[in-house]
Amino acid sequence: MFLETFRKITKHEKSKGFDPYPYQVRVADAVMAGRNVLLIAPTGSGKTWAAVAPFIHARLNGAGAGDRAAFADRLIYALPLRTLASSLHADVVKAARAAFGEEHVVVSGKERDYRRRDRLYITIQTGEAQDDPLFNGDIIFTTIDQLLSSYINVPLSLPRKLSNINAGALIGAQIVLDEFHLLEEGKSLSTAIEMVDRLRGLASVLIMTATLSNLGCARLASIIDAHQIELEEAERLKLPAESKRQRDWRFVGAPLDASSILSAHKQRTIVLCNTVNRAQDMYLGIKNAAPKDTDVLLLHSRFYPDDRGQKEAEIIRRFGKAAQAKGDSIILVTTQVIEAGMDISCDVLHTEIAPANSLVQRAGRCARYGGAGEVIIYELLEADKTAPYDMKLVCKTRDVLPQEQTAMDFAIERRLIDSVHGVPETGFLDGFSMYGHRQQVARAMSGDDPGAVHALIRDIDNIQAVVTDNPNLIEFSRHKWPMSLSVPRSIVNRAAKDIFNHMWLAELNDTGDDLWSGITWRKMDEPKSIAGAWYVAIHPEVAAYSGEHGLMLGASGSAPEVKYLDRPPIPLYSYKRETFKEHAARSLNAFERISENYSNGLHKLATSLAVGAADVKRLARMIVTLHDLGKLSVEWQSFAQTWQSKKRPECFSQEPLAHTDYDPVEDAAALRSMPPRPPHAAEGAFALGHWLFGEAGLVPGVARAAMSAIARHHSGHTASLREFTFIEGIDKVIDGLVDLKPTGLRAPADLIECKQFPEYLINPLSDEHEPFLPLYWYLARLVRLSDQLATKEVNADEIKYR
Repeated sequence: MFLETFRKITKHEKSKGFDPYPYQVRVADAVMAGRNVLLIAPTGSGKTWAAVAPFIHARLNGAGAGDRAAFADRLIYALPLRTLASSLHADVVKAARAAFGEEHVVVSGKERDYRRRDRLYITIQTGEAQDDPLFNGDIIFTTIDQLLSSYINVPLSLPRKLSNINAGALIGAQIVLDEFHLLEEGKSLSTAIEMVDRLRGLASVLIMTATLSNLGCARLASIIDAHQIELEEAERLKLPAESKRQRDWRFVGAPLDASSILSAHKQRTIVLCNTVNRAQDMYLGIKNAAPKDTDVLLLHSRFYPDDRGQKEAEIIRRFGKAAQAKGDSIILVTTQVIEAGMDISCDVLHTEIAPANSLVQRAGRCARYGGAGEVIIYELLEADKTAPYDMKLVCKTRDVLPQEQTAMDFAIERRLIDSVHGVPETGFLDGFSMYGHRQQVARAMSGDDPGAVHALIRDIDNIQAVVTDNPNLIEFSRHKWPMSLSVPRSIVNRAAKDIFNHMWLAELNDTGDDLWSGITWRKMDEPKSIAGAWYVAIHPEVAAYSGEHGLMLGASGSAPEVKYLDRPPIPLYSYKRETFKEHAARSLNAFERISENYSNGLHKLATSLAVGAADVKRLARMIVTLHDLGKLSVEWQSFAQTWQSKKRPECFSQEPLAHTDYDPVEDAAALRSMPPRPPHAAEGAFALGHWLFGEAGLVPGVARAAMSAIARHHSGHTASLREFTFIEGIDKVIDGLVDLKPTGLRAPADLIECKQFPEYLINPLSDEHEPFLPLYWYLARLVRLSDQLATKEVNADEIKYR
């Protein structure tokens, strides 16, 4: 059966499909058995299909989401670089459409229709391609940064109030960590290891690498209890590319220069620089000196998404497998964005020196499909300035690189990696403290660590930037959202010292719940005000942008046209008037459909906590239905009725409301003029607390997880409670809505009870609470997704994500 599936998804116009390699079958067997796997295989050996094929096989053979035969509810495929995620996403979408049919494969998670059971959602979520910020897809291609930030409850592509919504997607998932060797020790590597350990029994993890040292692989497999799969020498030599390739390396003691590149050029040349600025300078030098019949392209991380997408498409077209037989003359100047995972090949690759594992990855873009290739490694402009790489690793690599032209195969590359990285990697892993790092992660999850992303993942902390001379003319709406450039905060910080008086900061007009009330632009008055910024506008007098060169900070140019996406990367909520009973019923209906996609996670959670799966689902139904119980307060109803009478007096009634009419664009200013909307999430959680911890008969950890899911269904860090009063007849309002009818609903008696409220919520820093964190993530996700879908469907003429 798996053989047939593999042939089907590798089929194309020139082939009937391929049989899987033996190692791919071994991976499939282990993954479908729910085991953690560590795969070591050469670049270009088909690791992607080894990871994706088992999940597609389960779907093709009737084990869809909600089917207990499925070994995972979803596949989350994480890579270190955005370009790799985009490239692999495109490849898998193409193959899946061939296997399932064009109409059955959807590429946006934002518009997921849970009524359709015949669709496979293959989505992408990166800093640039934000098509699935809530991880709604069946197969989600994303970056390590997006995955780990979601896990630690600091998701990079979502506002802070949505911090707890994505972690629940990991429960019951198959998680693929590709190019694992590129993760940073002490940060993303440590957090990934801690995540895999915490999710043991709750998710299966496949780690893939070509360049982690042998010693490092053995130690890692032991720590995470992974089944290690590696190709034997005889098996490796049967791979088409391995048996038909000769790739020669040599180290040149001089820096990269245009004349050396042009003199070695044949048909397809790749020039790989360590920084964007260096790549931009090298591109200009080569382009000015190149003959007219040779095209020169530049690709790095600072292009608008549409420009970058066009460049990537041209690179695939001219450097991909189908292009190798064609006569061409082209030079690509680039950075680490193509270092791993991008399926392209050249005959000559020029690269600045980097650590051995990065050089092996870069070399994987040379003679990738077989034949002869040459890898030429150059010294840095200043040998002691090795950023962004560790100086010790670069120096060690410099010492062991071949000075003469040397043929390299995978076995020799592995020995090179071992000589440079073996001792440092095992030293790090031997000294790794699971408990110590878990405490750091817990501080991030609790909201107590504003520098969590920097400390636990890497110095990504990017800022979204747009080049314009008047940011007030930029439109942020349901229908238009500006494309932006994702720029490292460190780069913007350095630039701001000189150009801050030509920059503006975007500030969200936050209402405290999910209502969008617009953006205000504020002119920067000092460089340090960039701290905490998420979106900036830069005047073209101090920042030039073109589709050829990308963003060049410090250079001047004309104001480029602002480009727009047709929908925002985050939801802009539009509401129509709903009574409490109507919204409760719709939320439960939405839950019944959504929860079918979370059944694997449900059973794994139940097994982990030694509770009944049916009991957990019954509890989830109850809290989804009554998540807005706090809106039955006198204070909230008074605000809602006042707003509704102003907005649409013809729709006014005394029946308790859950939502009023609200348009996120038209009504934003009017909402800001009103008194603050009373909170309701913590209030509803408190009201149910007596029942959850008492008559419900739940163990305290389960009760705490459920109470926290309600309290934090609008903000992931809610911990405060105000005094409030319930309207009369609350029992009558909720009567008949749920099978588990809670008793003892009440408001706090005094301020003392309000202050004690946080003690009943889950605390990631508590060892006692820690085993119930995954249940909290799971319940919080289902509550929030069900609430959103119910709101979207009642507003049938509006689209929430527009």
